[in-house]
Amino acid sequence: MLFIFAFFAFDAFSQRNVSGVVFDADDSLGLRGTSIVEVGTTNSVIISDFDGKFDITTLRDTTSLTFSFLGMVSETIKITQDTTLNIVLEEDAIMIGGLGCLCVRPIRRISVGANYDFTNSMFGLSFGNGFDESPIVRIPSKFVYKINAQTNFDTDYSFGTNLMWSRSSSLFFNRLLWRTTPSIGFVQYNLSSQDFFHRDVYVSSAVRTPLLSRTQFTLKAGYQTLNNFDNWGGTVGFRSKLWLGHSIGFGTSIGYYFDYFTYSAYIRGQIGWSLFYYHLTYDRIGNHDFFNVGLSYLFIRWRR
Repeated sequence: MLFIFAFFAFDAFSQRNVSGVVFDADDSLGLRGTSIVEVGTTNSVIISDFDGKFDITTLRDTTSLTFSFLGMVSETIKITQDTTLNIVLEEDAIMIGGLGCLCVRPIRRISVGANYDFTNSMFGLSFGNGFDESPIVRIPSKFVYKINAQTNFDTDYSFGTNLMWSRSSSLFFNRLLWRTTPSIGFVQYNLSSQDFFHRDVYVSSAVRTPLLSRTQFTLKAGYQTLNNFDNWGGTVGFRSKLWLGHSIGFGTSIGYYFDYFTYSAYIRGQIGWSLFYYHLTYDRIGNHDFFNVGLSYLFIRWRR
């Protein structure tokens, strides 16, 4: 009896309780449906939590857990004690095809879009590699850019450019429970018919924490010219996304530049499972309004 008691006591001691969250490296959202297997055993669990949370009890005191998700690089972690983990999986390949599977990888994405500003009657075009789409879809590039311009085909016009660094492979920052996506940009409006001139040179960043895995806080600091006034200032805001049959991103911000306020809000979404994306944006600079409606298409080049 003593032997049996000792055996069960040792067996109970050998188990480890492991919990945590599995994240997608590209957008830091929880991966629902990730498979977790204790190596060398039949012990496994499937994540069913919408935010990628998991909880598993191992059969051994020293063991390894493998985390795998379709289209992502699997991760194996050694376990020696009860612990809480934040696992980050990176994109590996996309499985497509008819009979059987064909493994391909997106190596280039080009976004071409058109938009119209209803309040100022200006038509515009944009070109980039997924800057607007990056908050709602995975973009493989580390540097995401956008160039855009608008005109009323008379005296009024605007143009701008943005460059963002997406630290998709920075496991160090993900494991510190926060992540940033810094960017720089330049925007200029010259609406001669309305006596309005505005220039904005800025740096900004979106900061995310797994505690609010679907929400990013946005910070921006810049130097602006509004007509004859030059001002330093900044904005604060947030952006998030949800799933309603397709990805929808939304956000808002407010800024102050010593003599005036700025306001911004947007909704962006994917049209079904297509590569078409729509956006509605509202901006207010001082007392001047901009309301844009646009449509873009994301061209993707695949590599076998």
